[in-house]
Amino acid sequence: MNSQEILTQAKYKLPIINVVVTDMTYGFIKYAQLEAFKDEFGVYIQYADWAKSSEGLVAISFKASNKEELDYAFAES
Repeated sequence: MNSQEILTQAKYKLPIINVVVTDMTYGFIKYAQLEAFKDEFGVYIQYADWAKSSEGLVAISFKASNKEELDYAFAES
């Protein structure tokens, strides 16, 4: 998924729920580096508030760190 898809979903008020899960790494790049070089470099990212990012794209967003917050986000969506 990329930002343009979120913009399109918001613009046309499409009934789509996107769930973002992060492990704070560039996972595909990390995997490729480990496969090619048996080592990794520069793949860990600092904290990013993806809910705030989607708000900037005019999408309704929620942030959930536990099951109760996730249940609430789905109920409100």
